[in-house]
Amino acid sequence: ILLATYYPSFSTTFYFGIVVQCLVWPHIAFLHAKITSYKKASEPINQYIDAVCYGFWCAATGFQVWIAVALLLVTSINSLMIRGFKGYFTSLFALLVGCALGIAMLGLNIQTESNFLTAIIAGVSIYLYCVNVGYFNLTYTKRLVKNRKQIQTQKLELEQVNQQISEINKVAATINQSQKLDDVAETLLKAMQTRLVANQLLLLTPKNDAFQVQCAKGDNIRDDLIEDINALDYPVSFKSGLLSKVFCEKHPVFINDMDDDFYSSLSAIDKRLYQLAPVNGLCLLPLYNGNHSIGVVVLAHSHESMNIDDGSLVWLRRYMELFITAVNNSIAFSELQSAKENAEQANNAKSAFVANMSHEIRTPMNGILGTLQLLKRSEQDDESMGLINRAHFSAKNLLVIINDILDFSKIEANQLTIEKRPFSFADILASVMSDLGHIAKSKGIKFDVNTDVGFEDGWLGDEVRIRQILMNLVSNAVKFTQHGGVALHVQHLNTDGKTILSVSVSDTGIGMSKEEQTRIIHRFEQADSSTTRKYGGTGLGLAITSSLVNLMKGDLDIESVVGEGTTIRLDLPLDRAVVEKPKSEEQYDAPPWIPHIKILIAEDNEINQAILSSMLSPTGATLVMVDNGKKAVDVCSTASFDLILMDIQMPVMDGVEAFSRIKRKHPDLPIVALTANVMTQDVESYKELGFWAHIGKPIDIKVLYRLLHTI
Repeated sequence: ILLATYYPSFSTTFYFGIVVQCLVWPHIAFLHAKITSYKKASEPINQYIDAVCYGFWCAATGFQVWIAVALLLVTSINSLMIRGFKGYFTSLFALLVGCALGIAMLGLNIQTESNFLTAIIAGVSIYLYCVNVGYFNLTYTKRLVKNRKQIQTQKLELEQVNQQISEINKVAATINQSQKLDDVAETLLKAMQTRLVANQLLLLTPKNDAFQVQCAKGDNIRDDLIEDINALDYPVSFKSGLLSKVFCEKHPVFINDMDDDFYSSLSAIDKRLYQLAPVNGLCLLPLYNGNHSIGVVVLAHSHESMNIDDGSLVWLRRYMELFITAVNNSIAFSELQSAKENAEQANNAKSAFVANMSHEIRTPMNGILGTLQLLKRSEQDDESMGLINRAHFSAKNLLVIINDILDFSKIEANQLTIEKRPFSFADILASVMSDLGHIAKSKGIKFDVNTDVGFEDGWLGDEVRIRQILMNLVSNAVKFTQHGGVALHVQHLNTDGKTILSVSVSDTGIGMSKEEQTRIIHRFEQADSSTTRKYGGTGLGLAITSSLVNLMKGDLDIESVVGEGTTIRLDLPLDRAVVEKPKSEEQYDAPPWIPHIKILIAEDNEINQAILSSMLSPTGATLVMVDNGKKAVDVCSTASFDLILMDIQMPVMDGVEAFSRIKRKHPDLPIVALTANVMTQDVESYKELGFWAHIGKPIDIKVLYRLLHTI
């Protein structure tokens, strides 16, 4: 408008261009700012475009001095205030580009007319522009500084919050990873050291109405200091004491700098506590869960002032909530550990009792079974031999019951291990038929064993336990069958790449209901209480069988109908193995003739001495008998022997000690552990010590003779 007023010589197109720029350019600049990424500021680009336009109009007005100076100053001031020297030189370059563009389009037409009014208008325009820009920049700068301060404050607060969260997460992670209260206390103290200037942390909890140190961490914390603090017997209900006040009222107390005035205000017991552990700063925090007080956390610094205020207590409560969780976890863990230890002690005591009772029962049983075995080998009339056989059968049944109780005790204590050795299932079948066939025959029932045509023998597993399982199943079938018979069916299956040894035991006995089938696998239970009265038994057989099958990762399936019979299917996943055909053991059941052998027997029980002497007399061997381990050691130092039968539990010196001393002087002398200790770990320990063999009591005379055949 100014140019149109004072320069009438300009063309209409010139004026139209000015109006179009004034109307259109702000919208172009706004649009450019919208579509430009915030990372690439649109403000300087708009300034450079402004400078190009200023240069163009400079050329269009013929480079009149005042107009050119005004546009140059506006560009300079604008770029300097907003973009600095870099922006200034860039804008100046853009101004020259605009001038060149104007000269190229409009030609170089320098106007000389520049009256005084033009200069005034240009100067006023520059002044008003500068005032406007200056005011804008001043306001903008103040707002920017204010915003920067707010951002810095928020950033600092955010960093503090992040640090608190990080420290809280560390404490929480420690709680999750460790059940030890000391670990949590140590992590918590590290978080306190920088924030509160604390170097000591103690947790005191009530015990017998007195505060006791539950855990303590930090500098100058000694065991004797903890003992001295506990010896104070600081009463929980003492209302004048700081600890009691914090504990009962559930309000924290903090003293950043302990001075004489504060010390003089302390109670007598607090002064005694301070004398034991002098500190410069102190913070007492209550630990409580709902209305239930748990204890008091003491944060302190031994020689520096602390930095605690009301604001610190807000986030300290968060730490205390975590610490409460840690204390509860520690208490629960301690109770669990105590319960576990008590259970283990009770279990060990029970196992020791059962093992000891087994030993004590087996010792007289050795006399009974040993005598009966000797009588069976002597010449007797038919009536006497019948009585002897019945007594021998009853004694063996009693031994089965003893073994069952011992086995179940080992199963409950997780002490029963399953071995893996090659064995022949045909041998197990033959053994079961030999033991139970005559019973079935005496009852007038059939006893059939069927093996699949394609059945291949040779397995890898625990032969003793598998025989025990089969013996339990078949003996129950024979026991509860009065008419009809018992049938065994043996086959091997391939299922999911596994080889399964499958055995089914079917009988036509009394049968069981669904409820009774569930009950019989529990210890000391039978299908019906009347069953015990009629058929006898402890109710342990199937419970032990079920446990053994589970240990072997097998399956036991029961199908039964009351009054019709029962079928039990046993599936055991076993690997195949090659089994060498053993030589017949029957030829070794007779006593060997070994008059050239000298045997030392260390046995303290006179009955067992007599039994052993009678069992070994048919061998012709020279026997020397002693009643304790020390005598065995003394005899071996003066005489030589070919074999020693060593009892383990003997007076004066036990068998293990005697074995060690004899072996040091006679390393090649075979020594047999002859003992009522028959638990697996006992047998394994004797083998590890170097015993030549193990014979359990009651002594099976066949086992003894077979061993003597190998000398």
